[in-house]
Amino acid sequence: QMNPRLWYGAPSGMLRLPVSGGGGAGGDEIRIERLNLDSPRISPSGEFSVTADRLRFTLSGANFQIDRDRTLATESFQIGSVVATPGTPLQVKMEFTTAELTVGYEFLRHAFVLEEGGRPAEAPVKLHVHVLAGVRLYDTSFRVRDLSGSASASADEFFLEPIVGLRGDLERVEDFSIILQLSGGGFADSSRSSYSADVAVGFQWRPIPNLGLQLGYRQLAYGLTAGEDEDEFSYNGRLAGLCVGITLPF
Repeated sequence: QMNPRLWYGAPSGMLRLPVSGGGGAGGDEIRIERLNLDSPRISPSGEFSVTADRLRFTLSGANFQIDRDRTLATESFQIGSVVATPGTPLQVKMEFTTAELTVGYEFLRHAFVLEEGGRPAEAPVKLHVHVLAGVRLYDTSFRVRDLSGSASASADEFFLEPIVGLRGDLERVEDFSIILQLSGGGFADSSRSSYSADVAVGFQWRPIPNLGLQLGYRQLAYGLTAGEDEDEFSYNGRLAGLCVGITLPF
């Protein structure tokens, strides 16, 4: 099935960008609200899955972008090589892409049973629980430029980490289902590290057999670090918000 969705999400967290030209010390770690990057945006996201007996193969992803051609600093701070004071005009850009590929195994399948006329009968409600394993990637890009001078700061980083998780589907066979998915992962070596925790819940109504309407909420929390000293990049934050979309089974 295919699940195209729109994610009305907003980022948050702490950001550090590398300092160009060296100097032996990294830039300050600042809240991205200071760069006016915390506004919610409608972003594309989606999922494609294939189920074979108890196995479920899923590819999903989302992309968030925000571009501030001109925004004024409201406080004093330093981000990378850019030193801002109240009123400093800044050009700020952010792009954040995440995607994941997982394989799930359905280890629990339960049909709720009621009594009808003294005999057990299957109710039209079924529970499916999958254990998941796979990989999650992040592709991040930040640009900050002082429009009143020549200073700028930027970073383009890519991270890949293994993840594990659980997915539960509670289905009323005819027309309604509730979906809850929890996953997390991490990876670290000498110069790069990442970790994540992802929570997503969705409610789906199927007015006709081959179309489902979805409403849900997702919060993806992450910590991304690369380099050290003046070359250090780090972004520890969250991307969270409502999701709406459709489900197209085939």
